Amino acid sequence: MRVIKDGIIYFIKIVNSVFATVNCTLVFFRLVGSGRRVYVNVEGGFGHTLAAPTCLRSLDDGMFVLVFFYTKERHNYLTKNAFDGDFIWCPVTLPGLPYFSLRVHQLLGRVLVRLLDLFTPSAHDLREFFDEATFEPWMVDSDFYQEYYSDPYRRTYMFRLAPSVDEILKRGRSNYYIDGLNFNPLESLIGTSRKICAIAHREFGISRDVTKHIRNSRSISELVAVVSYLTDVAGYHVILCGNVHGRIFEEFQGNPAVTYPAMTGLQRDEYDFYAGMLFDVFIGPMSGGLDYARCRQVPTLILDSFPYGWASPRATLAFRDKKFACVEELRDFFATSYQDYSVNEVDFVPEPVALAIVREFIEGINDPHAGIDPRDLGIDAGPLIDGRCRISSAWYQYCVRDSSSSK
Repeated sequence: MRVIKDGIIYFIKIVNSVFATVNCTLVFFRLVGSGRRVYVNVEGGFGHTLAAPTCLRSLDDGMFVLVFFYTKERHNYLTKNAFDGDFIWCPVTLPGLPYFSLRVHQLLGRVLVRLLDLFTPSAHDLREFFDEATFEPWMVDSDFYQEYYSDPYRRTYMFRLAPSVDEILKRGRSNYYIDGLNFNPLESLIGTSRKICAIAHREFGISRDVTKHIRNSRSISELVAVVSYLTDVAGYHVILCGNVHGRIFEEFQGNPAVTYPAMTGLQRDEYDFYAGMLFDVFIGPMSGGLDYARCRQVPTLILDSFPYGWASPRATLAFRDKKFACVEELRDFFATSYQDYSVNEVDFVPEPVALAIVREFIEGINDPHAGIDPRDLGIDAGPLIDGRCRISSAWYQYCVRDSSSSK
C-alpha cells in the first residue's frame, strides 16, 4: 500500500509540474516586451495575496506587475481584482489535486525571474526583493527586529506598521491602500443602509503546522449576544466570514440584519472577496481575512488574539483568558511570547466578557484614545508599538488582577 501511495503522489507531482511549467511559459510570453518591472511570488497563502501587492505599492510607482503562483485550495482568484492590473495569477496546481511541489515551484520561479529579467526592465523574486529593500533604520537597529522581522515576508506587515508611514508612501503610490469596488454584488444582495460589521470565524483541524489550528477562534454560537448587540443596539448589519461556508446558522434566522454565505447563493471565493471589500468594521481572530481590514484601513478588533504580543496596524486587541498578577508580569510576558505558539493551553474569555470587549470597542470606535496605549503599561517595543495599537480596557481589567497602574 505504501508503494502505491508513493506512486500516486509521484504521479501527481509530475502532472502538477507539467501544468505549472506550461503556465509559467504562458506568463513569460505575456510579459515579454511589457515595459513593466516584474515581481514573482512563489510562496504564501491567502494573506500574502493582499499583503504583498499592498507593500509593493509603497515601494514602486506603479509600473510593475506581480506574478503570484496560484493554487485554488490556498488562494482566492478574485483577489487580483483589487489591484487594477498590477497582479496576475500563474496557476501551478490543477484544480482538485493536492499541493505537493514547493521545490519545483521554487525552481520554476527562479527560471521565470531569470528569463524575464532579460526581456523586461527588471524582474525580481519577491522574497529576495523584500529582503533587500531599504527599511527604516529603527527597524534594523531594534532587538525585536533582529528576532522577528528577519523573515522578509513578515516585513511586508512590518512595513505597513512603520510610524513614518507618510514618508514611506512618498516613495511609491498615493493610493497605497486598496479601496472598495465600484460595484459589489454582495452589497446589492444585502440591501441595507446600515454600516456593516464583519465577524470572522477561523476553524482548522489539527495539523503539523501548529500555527494554523492554534489560532482558531471561538464558535459563532458563542457570539450570539455579541451579534444581537451589534444589530439591535449598535445598529450594524453583521456579515459572517471565514470558515462559515455550507452552514445554516439557525440562531440568526429571523434576524434580517445578519448575512452568511448560505443565504446569498454566491460561490466561496465570491462571497469571501466581496465581503472583504465591503465591511466597515472587522471583529475576528488573527487570520487571513484580517488582511482585508489591514489593506483597507478598517477599524479592527482582534478578539481572542493569539499569539500574544503580535498585532495589526491600528487595531484594538483583546487576548485570551490568561490571568496576570500585575502589569509587570503582563509586560514581561508580551516581550518574550510574541511568537510563542507553545503558550496555547488558554481558553477564550467568557461570553459576557467578550460582549463587554465588543461593546467598549464599538462605543469608542471614533475615539483614537479608546482602550489602553501599550506604552502606558511599559511596553516600548514590538508590533503593539510599531502598529500604534490599543489594548482593550475590558480585557485588561478582566485578565490583570492588579490593574491599578493602567489607564
